[in-house]
Amino acid sequence: MLNPYANYFALDESAALRRRASRESQAVMRARDLYRSMRFAGQVSGLIAWLARRPDHLAEAAEIVPAQARAGHYAGLRTVPVSKIIASEGRSQDFDSAFHPRREANRDRWTKIATLRALGYDLPPVELIQVGDSYIVRDGHHRISVAVAMGQECIDAQVTVLEAASALDWGQEGARVALPAGAAAMADF
Repeated sequence: MLNPYANYFALDESAALRRRASRESQAVMRARDLYRSMRFAGQVSGLIAWLARRPDHLAEAAEIVPAQARAGHYAGLRTVPVSKIIASEGRSQDFDSAFHPRREANRDRWTKIATLRALGYDLPPVELIQVGDSYIVRDGHHRISVAVAMGQECIDAQVTVLEAASALDWGQEGARVALPAGAAAMADF
């Protein structure tokens, strides 16, 4: 027997698929635009840091972890302010101190993560090492960069605490590059 409603349901399903595809396509385009703006902001920030003769790269963990650091312990899942993340374990040349992507090779992975976030998917927590009040990224550089780009001030993280007699030492003013008064607006594109 012929189903008189067959075309009706097929059209609804087709329309739903088109809406979903359109939503996903728009999320990809927004993620690509966001990546380009983050890369541009990073280039401007890098130029300003270069002119001011200040470091702009994400510090390498080996450069700043105190020699007297002792064994650590797992501290669990925490919400960590992104501004407290100042170093990386092995990826310091891929991102600057404000987590702007520095290399074009980061684009595809960065865009995929941003697209997933824009579509509302939950991402796994990043992995951080805490030394004093500061944090070192073990895993999740791209997720942190995307979170910064989307205006998040905090991020969920699996934290391991490294016991040290002193706090991290990364320059006199911390890891973030302090921009001159007029330059802050340029770097926020």
